Amino acid sequence: MENKLEKEVENKEQFIEEILKYKQLLYRIALTRLKNEEDINEAIQETIISGYHNFQQLKDKSKLKSWIIKILINKCNYLYHKSKYKIVPFEEVQRYISNEEENNLKIDMERAINTLKYKDIMKCIVLKKLQIY
Repeated sequence: MENKLEKEVENKEQFIEEILKYKQLLYRIALTRLKNEEDINEAIQETIISGYHNFQQLKDKSKLKSWIIKILINKCNYLYHKSKYKIVPFEEVQRYISNEEENNLKIDMERAINTLKYKDIMKCIVLKKLQIY
């Protein structure tokens, strides 16, 4: 029994050592999938926790990198779809616009646009083309 516990502790330590090697890679992958820094950090954190708890199930430890990346991509996809339908209050969008200088306006508008649903983006484009708004 004690031998099994020692082996489990050894595996957990091995996981921690290995996962630290992929820290930057995980961040870059999450950054390509998610725009929000909080979502990126949450995806990485949940990936590490999930990997830590399920490391025993990984039969071929040499495939840790691809396994952990797959977990991360699934976490990113979940967070992306979850945040895709998030409603952003007008005050928050207005705060982005009013508190920034003109050279930061483009970045703020991009953030605001990223919070819109596809249907709302298309309405904005039509209104701009018609110069109604």
